Amino acid sequence: MIWNARKLRTLSLAILVGAFFALWLFVFIIFEASNVIKYMGIENSYITLFIISLVGGFTSLTSVSAYPALVAAVTGGLQPVLITLVAGGGLIVGDLLFFLFAKRVRFLLPEKYLSIIESRIDLDSKYVPVLIFAYFAFTPFPNNVLTAWLALKNYKLRRLIVPLVLGDLTLPLITTCTVYLGMHHFMMLW
Repeated sequence: MIWNARKLRTLSLAILVGAFFALWLFVFIIFEASNVIKYMGIENSYITLFIISLVGGFTSLTSVSAYPALVAAVTGGLQPVLITLVAGGGLIVGDLLFFLFAKRVRFLLPEKYLSIIESRIDLDSKYVPVLIFAYFAFTPFPNNVLTAWLALKNYKLRRLIVPLVLGDLTLPLITTCTVYLGMHHFMMLW
């Protein structure tokens, strides 16, 4: 593999971005998301929730922390629809940044691995966007696995954007509404 200036810049950018998100990961490991929201207070909780969702959307290791933050925000008294929009917005931005980042560093992989990745599954089917939406909307697994694979397959951003946006808004909506309705249902039982 020949290293030119572009590859070195991209590699240094990848290391810098990785270090930044490793720092955020360290903060979220030490301080749980619900404690961060309690510390920030109700006034700043939406900003905190956006940042937690953004970091969760960008990094595979912290995406699980976005959902306990949603639960903490709902039980803390925040509005479920606003939580959905803010957290979904953070997940959308994080997933798009990760997709663009993976597309940018795609050429760092050796050519033999790229040819293996590109030859595996055909992404020209009309059902691929539906499957992408289903993965983003109904699984709490990290979206980065799919977005990285799509970026390495050189999937077009214009084909990804609609299922990504709809999926990243659907799962927080399901989560917040379930917690909100469950919370009120159990309050009526007491």
